[in-house]
Amino acid sequence: MKLNNTQSSQINSLLSSLFGGLELLLVAALLIFGLIIVKGWETEPATGKPTFDSPLPSPTPGIVLVKETPTPRPDPVLDLTFTHEPIYLSLGNGGAYTVGSVANVSNEDILRFEGTDFVMFFDGSDVGLSSVDLDALTLVDADTILMSFNDPITLSLGIVDDSDILQFDATSLGETTTGNFSWFFDGSDVDLTLDSEDVDGIELLPDGQLLISTTGGVSVSGLSAEDEDVLIFTPTAYGENTSGSWAMYFDGSNVGLADTADEDVDGLGVSTSGSIYLTTLGSFAVTGISGEDEGVFVCIPANLGNDTACTFSSALSFDGALWGLSINDVDAIETLP
Repeated sequence: MKLNNTQSSQINSLLSSLFGGLELLLVAALLIFGLIIVKGWETEPATGKPTFDSPLPSPTPGIVLVKETPTPRPDPVLDLTFTHEPIYLSLGNGGAYTVGSVANVSNEDILRFEGTDFVMFFDGSDVGLSSVDLDALTLVDADTILMSFNDPITLSLGIVDDSDILQFDATSLGETTTGNFSWFFDGSDVDLTLDSEDVDGIELLPDGQLLISTTGGVSVSGLSAEDEDVLIFTPTAYGENTSGSWAMYFDGSNVGLADTADEDVDGLGVSTSGSIYLTTLGSFAVTGISGEDEGVFVCIPANLGNDTACTFSSALSFDGALWGLSINDVDAIETLP
């Protein structure tokens, strides 16, 4: 069929509109397909695994790893509160003076110090000791004290020599002291008979052995020692008829305590760990520390006996100078535990 010019023109116009619409549809389809491809690659890469901001270890099957920001925690607070073990001490100077908050202190008394102040523990004037210096002490228990004096004294027991040790059993302690004395150690029974053999330091060990230092040279049962030494007495009997044997416990000359007469050991105590607390008649100087007669210093022994060896603590256990005792002498101590 032959189309006239008008019909041909109408058909061409229709085809043009049709193909133009198809082109638009084709372009739109291509754009939509492209977006789907791009979006699918972003959400699911070729590995099939999700992408994380930072790497985590491969999870165990069935375990979900969750990345979380740690919760800030406060810095730890250290408790640096220290406790001060009590020390019991007696002073060498007579007369009435004040130590800390304690008035009317004299050399027959025992003070207790706990780091911040003193209390009167034993008032020697209450029990007839005003005429002597209590120059050695050790505690047996809370109300039993062993003690020795710098000079002989007459008590209800009779004449007590400066080489003897008495036991005091208290019924009351403190500002009002009461109790009874009994014999604990008779020095003359075990060769302590010379003036230089005045007992000036004691410590009763848990096994019943007794440590003793003296004011000067000592000779007992073939054993000789000097005033910087400490002897150990192993008893077979205590009391009015004392018996036992002697040995060297601490040789002060081995650790630098024989250089001057001032380094006479005149007070001692032993802790449960075995550390030896010492005071001297005057100033002292040993490896690592020096001080005066109002100070207490500590030997941590590596060996005892004739081959004594010590490491000395670099700080004083007690410094009496901080409490106005520079003109005094701490001449008897006990340390607990």
